[in-house]
Parts: sequence; C-alpha cells; structure tokens
Amino acid sequence: MRVELNGTKIFVGTPQGFELSKADLLEEHGCSESDLTITLSPDELRIAVRSRIAAEAGDTESLLGTTSDVAALGLLHDMATIVAETQSGGDFAKFVQIKHGLLSQIAGDAEIGNLAADFLGKVRSGEVVVPIMAKGLPKALAEMADRSNAVTKALSGS
Repeated sequence: MRVELNGTKIFVGTPQGFELSKADLLEEHGCSESDLTITLSPDELRIAVRSRIAAEAGDTESLLGTTSDVAALGLLHDMATIVAETQSGGDFAKFVQIKHGLLSQIAGDAEIGNLAADFLGKVRSGEVVVPIMAKGLPKALAEMADRSNAVTKALSGS
C-alpha cells in the first residue's frame, strides 16, 4: 500500500502496518480528501474487497450456504418450469430439447431421464434433503436478497 498527501509519499507498506484512519490522517495533516491518494496492489485490493464482503454480506460459510440455496432453487425452478409448461399444454418442447441436450452432455454415459427420476424420487422420499427444503423458501429467498444486496454494495464501495 502506498499513501500520498499532495503528491508526497507518507507511507509504503502493508495495510496492516498503517494505523491511522482516513479521517485522522486528513485531520493530522490539515488536508482534504482530494489531497489523499491511496494505491493498493492487486492482492491488497482483492483482500480489501473480500473483507468488505465478509463485513457486509457474511462469512464464507454463510455465503456458501446462500450459494447452495440459489443452486437448489435454480434446479427446482428448471424442473418446475418443465412440469408446469407440459401440464398446461404449452409448446415447451424446444426448451426441453435444449435442456435435455445440455444435461445429457453433463451426464456422460448415464441416461439423464433415469438420473433425474432417481434424484427426484430420493428428494420425495426424504433420502435426499437439500438445504433450502430444511430452511424454507421464504427464509432462503430473504437471505438470498439480503446477501446479494450486501455483496453488490460491498463491490460497488457504497
């Protein structure tokens, strides 16, 4: 990290070695914010952004939990969309064909219809319980919204 006031270098080192807050620094030197330049290395910037995300959106484990909820919701949404469209008589064949093709590529040699039916059967029987089911959709959606907003706020610096 490099800190300059009015073009004069006043600190070079790690952010942990810099003990003054921005307000204290400006007050101590009688300067305005426009006189201050702080330059971070790419690694320091990445660490600073991750710290803001952790402070505003939650720790890694919380973010991972929300990511799991988002993934589960996406999977269930796709399956629900296919079911809803085919039950309503809508022509959803093209979507199904594309989705089936993509999933078949991921499945490799396994038959995607059997894999999907087996997985859904395990969910229905309780053998597989995805976290969002235990948490409940209202709570999971609220957490997704809160963390998404917090991460966006941290990334935008506001």
